[in-house]
Amino acid sequence: MAAPKQMPWVIPEYCEGCTACIAACPRQALAMRAHREDEQIPWLDDPDVCTGCGKCADACGLGGIAMTQFVEEARQRFLGIQHACV
Repeated sequence: MAAPKQMPWVIPEYCEGCTACIAACPRQALAMRAHREDEQIPWLDDPDVCTGCGKCADACGLGGIAMTQFVEEARQRFLGIQHACV
């Protein structure tokens, strides 16, 4: 599979944990993951499963997921190398 041209970027401040993005993903690539003590956000545990289709971002009416063209940076974030979730 070719690398996607875009990848989701989770914006925790806008996510309400509704899981609409998870339901919209045709590859079932997203899962909820602990973000803060009492919050969960969608996360790509294996970013290589993502095709970059954008359906997750389209499903989020709050802007909790934006598609980014900085695919390698997004992959590293999801893999925890530059883990932004605390």
